Amino acid sequence: SVCGALYHVGSGRATTVRAYALAIAAVAGDPKLIRFGAGETPDQDLPSLVADPARAQRVLGWQPEHSLEERLRDATEWWLARLQRPAAYEQPNEELFR
Repeated sequence: SVCGALYHVGSGRATTVRAYALAIAAVAGDPKLIRFGAGETPDQDLPSLVADPARAQRVLGWQPEHSLEERLRDATEWWLARLQRPAAYEQPNEELFR
């Protein structure tokens, strides 16, 4: 059944939380934004993050089109641009609805 199921959308390639955070900081332009060990989280001992897209591929025919690095860059740039302009001037981003 398509409805009510959990679908992971990702490459299936593992990445460490550290690498993920550093990639975002690099796009933001300041790797010093990241402070490892600044706080504790319940999942801090996980060695990596990985999505298993097998169900999405099988049931939905979904395939990743962009690398994690490309998607992180796009998402970070979108948020940085959004933070730099007043909300009154926001226009709906049609790409978010695709």
